Amino acid sequence: MVAINQIIRQYAHDHKISLKKVASTMGITHQALYKLLSTPDFTLSRLHQISQALNHNFFQYYITTPANPATDPIKLQQEIDRLTTKVAHLQQEITYLKEINQLQKQKNNPIQPPHCPLLYINCHLPNTLCPLPLFFTLSPCFPAG
Repeated sequence: MVAINQIIRQYAHDHKISLKKVASTMGITHQALYKLLSTPDFTLSRLHQISQALNHNFFQYYITTPANPATDPIKLQQEIDRLTTKVAHLQQEITYLKEINQLQKQKNNPIQPPHCPLLYINCHLPNTLCPLPLFFTLSPCFPAG
């Protein structure tokens, strides 16, 4: 971590504010300010005075917060990609489960022959049931004469 005295000097330099003017605003001599800025640490009240004189919050440099992954665009894109892949897999799983469910329904409700329980042999003779002729077809519910 950079010492606060260096941050203050750099801020004043970047904003073209002379340290003599800062000292005057603080009500101290410029020699006292130079001496103050020669040490890396000073009291909170002095830091507050310097913050007011430069119109900048120097206390913020003491606050450390862990990086928030929610604001990192690369991490956000990686999370979006991961979730997109997961959604695709879950949709595929839903499709498979629907197919299994449909097959289970078919197994529990087998297809019933239409209208009647037996198939009759059609002998190609009107209103006649044959035992097993040479030329026959199977037809459902052929009426017995």
